Amino acid sequence: MAFLRRTAETASKAVYQTANEIKRRMSDAVASDMTPKARKYVGYWLLACSAGVYVAVSAGGLTRLAESAMKMTDRHPFRWIPPIGQKAWEEEFEHYKTFDEYDLLTVEDRSALTLDMFKFKWSLVYCHRMGGRSLFLLFFGPCIYFWKKGYFNAVLKKRMLLAGILMAAQIPIGWWMLHSGLHRELMANKEKPGVSQYRMATHLIVPFFMYGIFLYSGLSMFLTPQDHSNIAKIGRLRFLGKGLIAMLLIGSTMGSFLTALDAAEPEYARKWLPDDLFVMVPKWKNVFENPVTVQFIHRYLGYITFALINATYFIGRRMHLHPRAMTALKGMMALGYSQLVLGITTLYFRDPAVLAWLHQNFSIILFTFLIWLVHEIRRLPK
Repeated sequence: MAFLRRTAETASKAVYQTANEIKRRMSDAVASDMTPKARKYVGYWLLACSAGVYVAVSAGGLTRLAESAMKMTDRHPFRWIPPIGQKAWEEEFEHYKTFDEYDLLTVEDRSALTLDMFKFKWSLVYCHRMGGRSLFLLFFGPCIYFWKKGYFNAVLKKRMLLAGILMAAQIPIGWWMLHSGLHRELMANKEKPGVSQYRMATHLIVPFFMYGIFLYSGLSMFLTPQDHSNIAKIGRLRFLGKGLIAMLLIGSTMGSFLTALDAAEPEYARKWLPDDLFVMVPKWKNVFENPVTVQFIHRYLGYITFALINATYFIGRRMHLHPRAMTALKGMMALGYSQLVLGITTLYFRDPAVLAWLHQNFSIILFTFLIWLVHEIRRLPK
């Protein structure tokens, strides 16, 4: 009996240790040491922040494509109320006319920019700006509360600190970009209204990083990690997933350069290598300032990304992935084809605002599925 008792105790201890080891390996670093209540509240908040970033980026793209970005010229950080009354709107309109952007408008554009049209475009910028400020409050208010309540572990504190720095930086970056669109010497094209392509790219890429931080961390609050380490060549799939995220970020950055330079012209496709790819001196300037080169790079980055999406899908579909990972893989594939069709259609119809806006939105949705896929197949702590 003593022997059986010792055997049972040894077995029980082994099972307990094994269970603890499995629990330790399967726990996510960002969600470890957090109570279920903390995970729930923090998780919903993080996903709400990611949704807020998506809406802000989408609204910003619509504002730019509607050529509304510079209509709201004031820099009052705490102004929440728009002009009220006819006189106030007329004063706002006259103030806008004092900037270089208005001087660069063609005769046709000036005649089309009536007070009612100015109100509409000003309101688009106003909604974008108020959305950004609301997102600022949505993040920092609960973040301070959760931090003081001890809901964040060490990993999440670092991520939220980084996200806070990025979000706070967006305010001066936005003004920095707007300033370039009001003064001719800073514009991407000195003969047409627009902002600096460098500043627009910065203003776009920062929210992508914020979105990734919020979404990845939010998923960790709700999704139980799945161990894929026993799957052959899973490392290759992880590498491809991260590589696709990098390619999408680079492609989106070049897309913002393309938008700022008004480079979406289908004529560049008549030759595989356009003649004026490297006409600027020094040569590196062509990559960022030559509309032909920017269009060429953006287009072929899209082709390469599409090829990598297909490779990732066909490699991943042969693996015994968790159903959630497989869903993310299929979603990535579907969005990849959608982006290709949207990109070609946007070029074919000479960059209509609606298609260009959808193309930008679908890039964020594709980014979402890539983040989800990488989150599902990530390496778990040993």
